[in-house]
Amino acid sequence: AGEGGHVDFAPIDQDEINVLQQLQKSHKRVSAEQLLSGRGLVQIYQSLCAAEGLEAEPYKPADITQNALADRDPMAVRTLQLFCRVLGSFGGNLALTLGTFGGVYIAGGIVPRFIDYLKDSEFRQRFDEKGRFGKVVETIPVYVVTEEQPGLIGCAAYLKQEL
Repeated sequence: AGEGGHVDFAPIDQDEINVLQQLQKSHKRVSAEQLLSGRGLVQIYQSLCAAEGLEAEPYKPADITQNALADRDPMAVRTLQLFCRVLGSFGGNLALTLGTFGGVYIAGGIVPRFIDYLKDSEFRQRFDEKGRFGKVVETIPVYVVTEEQPGLIGCAAYLKQEL
């Protein structure tokens, strides 16, 4: 239990540094959660556009995802690619910090919409890039929770066991 998503965002590549710099103009502190959410997709998109001096479309998170998956908007594609890289880095950091050797589970409404895209992205590479501990982290499986109500199923299973 905890609020690990609210740790500081730690950029690795130039696009991520640009996003951090753009977000720091309006936020005193930038957390991983600010990028790894629906609102985060929009903030990444707007930040990448601003860094390139481009006018951002008034996209909602679903617009960015749909345009990226359909390859209709190059900036939406860059946004989703960056989202997957940041998610990989963050997931690998959590796995290393918490010793989640049984696996990392990604839940929520965003990632299940583009599982195949995630598999083909740099997500796993960034998950595993942990220096001398990379060999440890690369053995940790990653799962995407696709059940719409996992909490209810877990609660029902618990009650069944207790009753």
